[in-house]
Amino acid sequence: MAAGTPHARYALLDDATGRWEVQFRSVEYPWERAAGFAERLGRPDVARALRTGRN
Repeated sequence: MAAGTPHARYALLDDATGRWEVQFRSVEYPWERAAGFAERLGRPDVARALRTGRN
């Protein structure tokens, strides 16, 4: 949660060629909607992290 952006991030790892290759991905999603849901559940800390990418 310290990426500094609300985008979801993940990495793909592949060793099909006998050598590890890494691809980093960043994905948009409705983070404001997710943050609103977190607030409704009483988690303003999670809502802030979802909006800012920082915990």
